Amino acid sequence: MGYNKEMTKLDKLLTVAKRRGVDAVALVPGTNLRYVTGIYYHPGERLSMAVFDTNGHCGFVMPAMDAARTARECAVPFTIYPWDDSQPPQESMSRMIGDLGLRGRVVAVEHGAMRVFELMSLQLAGVGDTPDAAPILTELRIVKEPAELAIMQEAAKMIDDSLDRLLPKIKPGMTERQVASVWLTEILELGAEGPAFEFIIASGPNASSPHHGTGERVLEMGDMVILDGGARHRGYNSDITRTVSLGEPSAEKRRIYDIVLAANTAGRESARPGMTGRELDATARKVIEDAGFGENFMHRTGHGLGMDIHEPPYVAATYEEAFPVGCVFTIEPGIYLPGRTGVRIEDDVVMTENGGVSLTKYPRELIVLCGS
Repeated sequence: MGYNKEMTKLDKLLTVAKRRGVDAVALVPGTNLRYVTGIYYHPGERLSMAVFDTNGHCGFVMPAMDAARTARECAVPFTIYPWDDSQPPQESMSRMIGDLGLRGRVVAVEHGAMRVFELMSLQLAGVGDTPDAAPILTELRIVKEPAELAIMQEAAKMIDDSLDRLLPKIKPGMTERQVASVWLTEILELGAEGPAFEFIIASGPNASSPHHGTGERVLEMGDMVILDGGARHRGYNSDITRTVSLGEPSAEKRRIYDIVLAANTAGRESARPGMTGRELDATARKVIEDAGFGENFMHRTGHGLGMDIHEPPYVAATYEEAFPVGCVFTIEPGIYLPGRTGVRIEDDVVMTENGGVSLTKYPRELIVLCGS
């Protein structure tokens, strides 16, 4: 990829940016900025933006109240351009762009994260073209370093262990929201920073919606219950889905469970370096299509995972890039019968030289909860 393992994340960013022909990269508060600098800034209403030029100069426009923390905690040496409520932030932005010599120059920005007022501030300061920084950032982040993988392994163990604690507590009469609350308590007690995303608890007919919003439905005997959650640990995420049954499932429910389990197994076991997302998606999807439920599997098979819960690479028919050694992604096939029930089984997988290895280990065979 054009850099060596001894380089800092900032060095890698500048190397990739220079090779891709831009003069600078602008990052707003969020995961990319945390990745490069080691510090997290909340994307609030106040203008805050870091700009890294390919000559190695770094400027940071930020509210003055954040300057002391940045100087103390940030792993990257910045020139800070503070502003407070007595002055317009544009003055600081224009001064920074001028000092960095970026007027009329190409500055890559985060098309998927930068807000309109942030982009307008850059443009008012006089920068030139603002192409998408996504290709630069994807190249930087898609292969996880050993230290990153170690953290993700810990996050996966947290979510595995939390299921051990959660499942015995699930009973008929609880609401979906109550199950989610118990699960959140368990991951926090295990040391997680917080949930990777808002937990999805989908019971009974709600399990037919892949992105059901956890609500007040009361769990009943006979329900299939989809449990989709993750733990955030030291800035990195895990993501798991298990589907359990309250009481013995019907023959139809057990059949679709077994089909989804076979698709999950096929996806995990077929993963090899150099496969594209399209190929990997097709491998898992074929199992469900061959069983006659192709139209009931309406989402991609998986997504990349790291500091963001969804990031490249994608296990999808539209993703033609080869999966490199060191990337982490989910395998999460599902079958959803409208208005009736659904099943999804999801694991986090790291690509090794010998194929995919699952970070999540929780049992995949159908678990029947007696509900007593």
